[in-house]
Amino acid sequence: MTDTTTSTTPIYEARTAADTACTRLRDPLSAVGIKLWVKYAPFDIAGSGDAYAVCLEASDGWQRDQWHTGVRHAILVMNFYADHQRDADHRPVALNAHSRALAMYERCDTLLDLQTSDTWTEVVTSRRQGEPQLFDVPDGDGAVMLSARYELALFNSNGSDVVV
Repeated sequence: MTDTTTSTTPIYEARTAADTACTRLRDPLSAVGIKLWVKYAPFDIAGSGDAYAVCLEASDGWQRDQWHTGVRHAILVMNFYADHQRDADHRPVALNAHSRALAMYERCDTLLDLQTSDTWTEVVTSRRQGEPQLFDVPDGDGAVMLSARYELALFNSNGSDVVV
């Protein structure tokens, strides 16, 4: 009988791309005051004066990337919502929704893009899929959403990469 308690081979819990990314992002974002939510925005950003990030998986699921042959990745979507800073009467005191969304994105991008298992042990690789897109929130009174997509090749529960 083999004793597996002293094995040096890491065993990874089966997790979704969103869960894996949130585990990586939660503490660094919290340290700089960025609120992070999983799957759903907690409230309407319009007129709130707030800013937050939402981590979710794309509904189009798995996708084959441009860097590896035969490996398919979960697609992680990071949405960064930001409103202008506002006073107690909800009037904008700074027209900075775009810059707030961009600052959140840049902080997350340094933790998600061009990562490997050497720098992030829960993934084989993580790469941004193109450039982020910035949208005005409909009826958002100046609020914006910046969206970025990442391809995450996750380890299986046995520690091997996901290969189809």
